[in-house]
Amino acid sequence: MRAEAFLRFCALALWLLCLPGGARAEEVVLSKQTREVDLNAHLSILHDPAGGLTPPQAEAHGAGFRPLPKSGINIGYTADAIWLRFALRSEAAHETTWVAELPSARLDSVEWYLFAPGQLRATQEGGALHPAAQQGRRYPTFQFPLGPGETLEVLVRIRSATSIVVPLRLYSPTAFREMEHTREWGKGLFLGYVGALAIFGLLLAGVARHRIFLLYALIITSFWVNALCMTGYWTWLGLPGARVMEREGLIINGVLGVVFLLLFHRYFFGLRQTLPRLDAVLQRVLLLYPALLLGIPFISFHTLKVVQGGFEVAVYLGTIALSLYFVVKGFRPARFFFFGWLGFWLLYTFLLLQVLGILPFRGISPTLVEVAFAVGGTFFLLAVAGWVRQIQQENDLARDRELALQREMLTRLEHEVAERTNDLREAKEHAEEANRSKGLFLANISHEIRTPLSTLVGLSQAMWMQAEKYALPGEFAQFLNQVRSGGQYLNLILTNLLDISAAEAGRTPLHWQEIRVGEWAGSIQDLLEPIAKNHGVRLVWQREFPPESTFESDLVRLTQIILNIAHNAIKLSEPGQQVEITLRKEAHTLELAVCDDGPGILEADMQAIFRAFTQSHATPRPGDQGVGLGLAVVQLNAGLLGGQVCAENKACGGARFTVTLPPREKGPDASRDDR
Repeated sequence: MRAEAFLRFCALALWLLCLPGGARAEEVVLSKQTREVDLNAHLSILHDPAGGLTPPQAEAHGAGFRPLPKSGINIGYTADAIWLRFALRSEAAHETTWVAELPSARLDSVEWYLFAPGQLRATQEGGALHPAAQQGRRYPTFQFPLGPGETLEVLVRIRSATSIVVPLRLYSPTAFREMEHTREWGKGLFLGYVGALAIFGLLLAGVARHRIFLLYALIITSFWVNALCMTGYWTWLGLPGARVMEREGLIINGVLGVVFLLLFHRYFFGLRQTLPRLDAVLQRVLLLYPALLLGIPFISFHTLKVVQGGFEVAVYLGTIALSLYFVVKGFRPARFFFFGWLGFWLLYTFLLLQVLGILPFRGISPTLVEVAFAVGGTFFLLAVAGWVRQIQQENDLARDRELALQREMLTRLEHEVAERTNDLREAKEHAEEANRSKGLFLANISHEIRTPLSTLVGLSQAMWMQAEKYALPGEFAQFLNQVRSGGQYLNLILTNLLDISAAEAGRTPLHWQEIRVGEWAGSIQDLLEPIAKNHGVRLVWQREFPPESTFESDLVRLTQIILNIAHNAIKLSEPGQQVEITLRKEAHTLELAVCDDGPGILEADMQAIFRAFTQSHATPRPGDQGVGLGLAVVQLNAGLLGGQVCAENKACGGARFTVTLPPREKGPDASRDDR
């Protein structure tokens, strides 16, 4: 039932469209009150295929004229010359001037012939594509006087390589001026509005630097040029190439407009990401348009209009479906595209049906075309604005999500930092507790070990010194010497360990005293000679100081410095090599230097060797490895005594350690025994 009702409605609409424009009469009667007459209801038409009829022949060919067909004023594409005829009779009391206008945009030639009964009174030539012959008017006009009771006959011959549309109207001079004034205002408003939309799009493209705004500006510009051509503005404004622009230029501009449109939709809807298959189809469609442009010089205008119109209708229908798809998907700016392209699709569908001669109706007026372009451009602007707004909202949402994620990560990081801080605090407390326990342990163990160790070292040294007196075997004396040397080395290691522990705890006692350098050097030699002899190393002593020289220092720390450096040199020397020990006293400075012929020090280890529990990569003989405290204690003690230690490699191999100790500073705390 619904389908049947729809078909009835369509049949009724077609019947109404096919109705004649009004009652047809032999002549139009004009009175004093007449201001405007639609002449289409009073026209008769004659086709002149050869175009050879003269005006008198056409006027005399009265039987050949037929009433204007029910298809109305859209005659369509024909190579014939078209003759139109209408008759006028005035009932005014005095002579009146009338203006006939043929508001059709693309007529090649329009010839007006005015006949009084039996004779040709006036002629005028022109055409929509001949603006100079139209006295600055937009469409072809013919102005003629009509006396009281006089009857005139007007013949109009029309030629066009495009479509022939003849909406012929008659005006009184006053009505014509009012109509032109109103129409020019509307024309200026339309051109200014659509031009402003195009300029606005170009400004957006320049500011935002996005291709979608440039494509929008190009689409609106194509609308503007299309309207100039379709409605006669191009010719009326006197722009160059009127005949080309009204024909081929119209096709080219329409093709470019559709290309811009397809590219615009491609970027507007993001078809490459959202609908890749449709994007591939769109790329293939775009390849058809260059072929259409290349065929323009070789194809008739009618065929081009049919092909172009078919493409445009199909493209607009596709854009409507695409817009509806994205509206359903929730892309709100697509609503404006849907309504905008719906209007264009209806307009161009009617135009295509007109070109094909399928719909018999009075045609699409230029005003309707202008309104369609203006409304379509507005809808597209709203769509672009909505697109920008949605992009901005998506960016805001993305920024909010990013900020929320950053806050969450910051909170998580702060929580982890707090946990790590607590862990580090607990670890620090445990380390400090362990360090205190270590210090307590070392303090206790020093007392427990050093007492018997001192006894052991002292007894072994006394027994070794008495070995010759009691004629003890040489092997037994050597054993006693090894016990004595091992005890002394063990005592040195224990002292180093205690000094490092005391330095870490901030307790570094110093006991200053006057030291006789010669006696002290002899005691050091007695300690080191047995150790060197056990390693097969020869010690060379260089004593560069006066016999009675003295130096104020801490005896224990001074002894530790020379013993640790010398012991390291002995360990790293091969049997048969020598270690040179130099003691130099200059003025108030004491210098200690130890040189060996060992492997030397790697450049990478030059600074690391002075750190506690760190050893050089130069490995001593098995059994002589220490714990890496000797040089750390040397640097510690040298610093406590106000001096410095320097290590360097000799050119011929081996290493040289030099300790320079300045005199004790005399100050407010000079009387104290420690610092």
